[in-house]
Amino acid sequence: VVFASRRFVIEITDQLGRGAMFMPLNFTRRALDHQGASREISVTRRTDAQGLCEVWLSEGGFSLSAGAGADDSLAEVERSFVVDAVTPERLAFAVRRQSFGVRLLLVTRRGEPVPGCGFSVRSVGAESDLAALGCTDDMGRAVVELAVGRHVLHVAPAAGSPLEETRADLVVNERGEVSPERVEITVRVMDVTIFFVTPSGEPAEHCRCRIEPKESNGMSAMSVDSSHSGAATLQLACFDTYVLRIDDEDPAQEYEPLAWRFTVQGGT
Repeated sequence: VVFASRRFVIEITDQLGRGAMFMPLNFTRRALDHQGASREISVTRRTDAQGLCEVWLSEGGFSLSAGAGADDSLAEVERSFVVDAVTPERLAFAVRRQSFGVRLLLVTRRGEPVPGCGFSVRSVGAESDLAALGCTDDMGRAVVELAVGRHVLHVAPAAGSPLEETRADLVVNERGEVSPERVEITVRVMDVTIFFVTPSGEPAEHCRCRIEPKESNGMSAMSVDSSHSGAATLQLACFDTYVLRIDDEDPAQEYEPLAWRFTVQGGT
């Protein structure tokens, strides 16, 4: 029986079942030429956006080598397989994804995002190997490409920054999940002066109010009096959000009730 070449669909996926897109493939086999000499036959293909490709193969043993191609997060791989009369027309091979794009959220102790925070990430066991370098967006988020394994995130603020130096251990598993996803960054407490003014622009003297964190977490409100200067200075944590309340519970209060939410920014 003469075994003619047959059409096969090759499927390349990573450990999550996602197609390895645009991956170069090389199929090689040893065969005898018409003089009986052994020679190597090679066929090259490239997977599509779904990790699939078509190839015509004849009977025999093949070696499949797959390179990283456009996606260098995939490990190169070599597989051996045999094509015969009962080989299914769809062949699936798995490759290992070595790194993933992971999302981190940098927050204060009360869960407020830390925007514009510069950071670096180094792989454990390779202190000289800088794995990632970046800065959080306006929502305190950062997306970095990290290899599977353990890493250390480091925030080293410049002089005068409202941030404290912080280190956090990160672990990326084989499914591309990072732990922890939320990293608490220590922030400095700073002196913040609040000026109280009337609608006409005059200092609002002896305006009594309460200031409390938006997320109190059991922290009691601070009582504030603007004194004769119409201003009050108190210590607040940078990037935290607070609520200032002027209410009418005090019969001696001459100012209208007010609820004002504000966030302390660096240099405020």
